[in-house]
Amino acid sequence: MSDKKQRMPAGPVWEKAKAEKNWLLYRLEQGNAPDKLAKKPTVDGTTVADRDAAATLTFDEAIAQAASRNLMSGAQEGSPGWVGIGYFPRVGAAMRAFDFDDCVSPEGTISPEVTEILAARETFAELSISGRGVRLWAAPAGDPRDDRGTEKAGFGMSGVGGKFFTFRGEALEDAPLEVCPAPQALARVFERTSADTTETRRTGEWEGPLEDIDEAGTKARLRDALSAGGTLARRWEGDRSDLADTSRSSLDLAVISCLVRAGFSFSEIVHLMLHCYEEDSAAVDDWRKGNERQMRRAYERARLPSTDEEFEPVDLPSVTGGTVASAWLDPDDLIEPDLSDFWRVEDMMPLEGIGVLYGAPGCGKTFLALDVALSVAVGRSWMGREVEQCPAVYVASEGGRQAARNRIVGWRQENHVQDISGFECLIANFTLTSGASEFLSTIEARGVQPGFVVIDTLNQNFGGGDENSSQDMGRFVASIKQVQRALNCFVLVLHHSGKDSSRGARGHSALFAALDYEAKIEGEAGGPKVLSVSKNRDGPEGASLGFELKTITLGISTKGRRVTTCVAVPADRALADGARVTALKRRSPAQVFALDLLERHEGAVREFPEARRYRLSEWTAAVRRNGEAEGVKIPPSDKSLHQSLRKLLRDGLVLEHDDGTLSPSPISD
Repeated sequence: MSDKKQRMPAGPVWEKAKAEKNWLLYRLEQGNAPDKLAKKPTVDGTTVADRDAAATLTFDEAIAQAASRNLMSGAQEGSPGWVGIGYFPRVGAAMRAFDFDDCVSPEGTISPEVTEILAARETFAELSISGRGVRLWAAPAGDPRDDRGTEKAGFGMSGVGGKFFTFRGEALEDAPLEVCPAPQALARVFERTSADTTETRRTGEWEGPLEDIDEAGTKARLRDALSAGGTLARRWEGDRSDLADTSRSSLDLAVISCLVRAGFSFSEIVHLMLHCYEEDSAAVDDWRKGNERQMRRAYERARLPSTDEEFEPVDLPSVTGGTVASAWLDPDDLIEPDLSDFWRVEDMMPLEGIGVLYGAPGCGKTFLALDVALSVAVGRSWMGREVEQCPAVYVASEGGRQAARNRIVGWRQENHVQDISGFECLIANFTLTSGASEFLSTIEARGVQPGFVVIDTLNQNFGGGDENSSQDMGRFVASIKQVQRALNCFVLVLHHSGKDSSRGARGHSALFAALDYEAKIEGEAGGPKVLSVSKNRDGPEGASLGFELKTITLGISTKGRRVTTCVAVPADRALADGARVTALKRRSPAQVFALDLLERHEGAVREFPEARRYRLSEWTAAVRRNGEAEGVKIPPSDKSLHQSLRKLLRDGLVLEHDDGTLSPSPISD
């Protein structure tokens, strides 16, 4: 619903409908045609196909949730990412909706048929979201069609359990506010229009009559265009394998789009589609019945730029509704080279661009990407390589809040890092095939300007699209590029390998073609792994490093179970950790906990100059205090605990310095 002053419905029918749990939220997403925005039902921000499952809200609940989501995203009404409300009429519902598609001309003229209905002023009426249609809201009148659902010649009558209807709450000028039974004029116009399908119906006067054409010349031009091959020839023969929507109507629109690009006029296209195209086309069947409005609508859609035939990214609006940031290079800047550092991670990842890190499920993508993002955020070398420090955002779309939290805490403990203020973790799923505005708005609302962004994973942020579709993948790539340009950052997308891992990441090749950087992870589960760079647009390819996943214990759960997570460590460090594991075998839980506590304290000593190492008495007290709080079994007496810790010193796992302070020995650090 818009921010303009609204003229809302009224009356007992409306009040009953407001209280029904027949309301839902929908999000506008880019449709198959450039001028078409799809209305996708959502639940908790996630697109769902089941409209019945989505319609669980009252009107007031839906309004509040939609307003909250639009405030957070900054999306404007009618733009991708905007969330609206809809009504899903079930059996016994208080209201029905009656749609009149494309009955409003660009100049605001309403078609004569709809004008006849509105003139009765018998119930609430409003414009559609697009501004090109009109919708009436009315009480059921006992007409059997109310529960059947019908659409003929552009007039739609709602059916129970079928579709949902968007609601704006802005009555047409002079329209009544009360929701009443459907106007009698509606039935008269519907019956007349349905019966008289041979008469061309016009919406206002902007369509105009068909022009006379040279039929023989038009057919000759078509033969020449088809003989040249290409997309038109494929579409004309019925090839729709690479269309995002493989329905017959989508193929028909693609054919019309090709004819437009080939230079055919509207009248010529009507003639070719009616007399030369395939007989089983549902859309052409409508045309043969004389529905010029449908012909004109398809033609106008086809005249707009389309992404049906190529996977080149589409232009999407920025978070502010403008265009993506751009800049001219000054000729004076093109004399000397730019010698500033190119790398975010030395010889491994660039400062800017878009990249993919892929591998088989369970290969450690998440842990490795989290390791590099945290290292970049705190300015800590990564796997022995220098980093260019910058704020980092990690979008965790798999595993949930607890898993993400424990992974980050585990990394901090393993690497003895206290301050990670430059790092942000977002638990969310976005539909990046429908634009980047919601993503960018969320980043903007947090007040962070990241130079490094990780999206984990592509699949969880792809919406309901098809990864193998050139069109869907093109839209995803366009959104990622928009994020990269808007934030001037490096975007790393985590992805899965295909069934044949030797052929690279799964999905359409549009992704690989657009990448500045690609790396893959290979290795056996539970064993050493190798990260290797397979594409680096402006740098050397082939860089690689070895790593392993180390399991660490975070503590004891409320039910007495060990809580663990993994961290990515260099392969040589993993060998040292293996020696530590061997050394800790047959140690008591209190001794293992005491060593872990000493290592964490040593990390604090390294980071904070004012901190000092434990003495034995201080260490003993800290082990009892923290161990009991975390549910670790600690010896009951201080004497027995003291002896247990002294044994760690005798066995060489802990060093005692000349000043009486303690530190972990190299084998345990």
